[in-house]
Amino acid sequence: MNFDPLASHNDYCIACGKKNDHGLKLKFEKLTNGEVQTSFSPSHLFDGHEGVLHGGIQALILDETLGKMARTAALVPDLFTAKLEIRYRAPVSSTCPITAQARLVKQNGDFFFLEAEITQQGSIKTKAEAVFKKLS
Repeated sequence: MNFDPLASHNDYCIACGKKNDHGLKLKFEKLTNGEVQTSFSPSHLFDGHEGVLHGGIQALILDETLGKMARTAALVPDLFTAKLEIRYRAPVSSTCPITAQARLVKQNGDFFFLEAEITQQGSIKTKAEAVFKKLS
């Protein structure tokens, strides 16, 4: 099996599925420092308050970015989010592009401890810590 940890494994995934007309269609890249990154240009369709990207959409983007990082570190496709903690530091405008970036902090057996953030115009807006676990 030729496994690509950054590829979508479900064409209808709400975050990265190519065939989901209502999804975000996120694309990911592995950076030279080993971290995983995606960019997204939100619109008013994803607003919570007018002009502000909904926190649930931010959580989705962070969870998917963290998951791609975990899959990259584990080199297996079957992991799940065991814990996701998000800190919303400042509103994210739905009129400017954002970047989400994730990194592996440590691995302990089947558990992967990660962190990520959403930045916009050079400022960290949202941070996340997560634990992913391999499916047994």
